[in-house]
Amino acid sequence: MKTNETKVFSLFGNSGIMEEIKPIGNLPIYSRVIAYGFAMAEYVYAVIDDNNNLVKMSTNREDDYFGAFHKFDKYDKLLSKKFGIGFYYDDIESDFRFDKTAVIEAIDRGNEFENYLKVKAEEKAENDKNEINSLPKLYPYLTPIKEGNKNKIQLMNNIRAILKYNFKGVKFSVRREHYSSCVISWTDGPTVNDVEKYVNLFEDHSPDWSGDFSDYNPSNFNAVFGGIQFVSTNRNMSDKVETLIYPICKELFKKDPFSCNSFENFAYRLFVGCTIPINGEVVGVKGTGENHGLSDPRTFYCLDIKTIKEEEKPQIAEKCGDIQIVNYSEKAIAVIGNTKAIKDTLKAIGGRFNFRLSCGAGWIFPATKLESVRTALNL
Repeated sequence: MKTNETKVFSLFGNSGIMEEIKPIGNLPIYSRVIAYGFAMAEYVYAVIDDNNNLVKMSTNREDDYFGAFHKFDKYDKLLSKKFGIGFYYDDIESDFRFDKTAVIEAIDRGNEFENYLKVKAEEKAENDKNEINSLPKLYPYLTPIKEGNKNKIQLMNNIRAILKYNFKGVKFSVRREHYSSCVISWTDGPTVNDVEKYVNLFEDHSPDWSGDFSDYNPSNFNAVFGGIQFVSTNRNMSDKVETLIYPICKELFKKDPFSCNSFENFAYRLFVGCTIPINGEVVGVKGTGENHGLSDPRTFYCLDIKTIKEEEKPQIAEKCGDIQIVNYSEKAIAVIGNTKAIKDTLKAIGGRFNFRLSCGAGWIFPATKLESVRTALNL
């Protein structure tokens, strides 16, 4: 008669050879079992009955890899065959036995510790409930998601809403890639650190103990407003800023080289650490007069940003349908709006098209050309 027989194999040591694990029967009461957790941290257990139940003899801590009680599996290994995380019966000193009184005390400590964890878990559950109920009031501009993180459309809308609320006037691109990633891009404006302070709230995974993988670990914020595994940020430097600061950084780098290996890295470092507000314009680079506590005499620099006052912003002077004449500065005017039909006329009277004007893409003229522009627009 044929019988089904299960065989279990495992790697042992550094031999790279698979060996069959023979099942272990009942262990002697009060004998020693050694457990190895993350980073091979060692925990000591004692057998407490004929069913291979164990109690931890070493100190119980909340961050321990294993709990106060455990059951030794019949396919757990012998200490002489130790290889990796797991429980091992001490066959090296197989005659060792813990004192009965010490084991009883360990059981009492284990029960007390588990009761403590239970009370703490109940308190956490109550605190989580209160926080979840309060979050909609703290973030009134976000929409709670009843379907949890499955509603990815509303999740993307919530990310856009938190950016719009905290960085008014900044244009962000928020797009979902594949199923588990959200990519956020913008030009100039706030720093990456400032943006990530808000958008990282939507990440519902965290690195595992190895650092190589991420585990699902949603927060109360994710439970209310949704979450996604990865949120990445991409801040771009505008052509206007690059054109302005690259020549300056090139000269400064020659005179006062930083630890970076090129003036491009020098310029990038300045950009990364500097917020460029909507009502601000980068006008150059300046020394900070600080060396951040370093002993060497190097000068540190930052972007020099001029804040544009409301009265300095271009003002609309005249309108002709959906075309506007703007007082761009003391010496210039601009024509913006739907100018496609009259672009040849504007070019013929000396206009130059510029899509980077602070008032929007349009045609720039010397202020002396105002009457010619008015005539062209039949004003």
